[in-house]
Amino acid sequence: MPRDGSDRRKKGLQAGRHSDTMMPMNSLGIENLKWQGLEVDINDSENSINIRFRGAIDMILPDSKLNPYFTRIHSAVVTSGFRIIVCDVRELDFINSSGIRCFLKWVMSILQVSSDKRYTIIFQISREMEWQEISLGFIKRLAPDCVKIESK
Repeated sequence: MPRDGSDRRKKGLQAGRHSDTMMPMNSLGIENLKWQGLEVDINDSENSINIRFRGAIDMILPDSKLNPYFTRIHSAVVTSGFRIIVCDVRELDFINSSGIRCFLKWVMSILQVSSDKRYTIIFQISREMEWQEISLGFIKRLAPDCVKIESK
């Protein structure tokens, strides 16, 4: 097998960073994230990218990891032509103010691209977690053309 991993890319797989296991790769080419009690899984659907958040964003300085991660997602989405990103946060138990700022920065980056390359983030929230509607509702008010909220 070539050292550059080209056989892995052809099969839609990538090597795990800290193991010899292979992880499925989504069409954006971005790995899932597991970090300090937070899990982010990225999957393709027919017309959208689905991103599921589980756990909590309660660590100190989540922007050190999340801002670059969200920037990679944003760049890949703009390049790929997807126009809908579904962010399922129903299993996200908590998010601190620094984590909210990471989501806000991501949404604001959508407004920085030309209108023909913009996409919509649909946050799927739980009615049982009031903070989700309050915090993500604030982000929606700042960018109503780019953010939608679905209660489930």
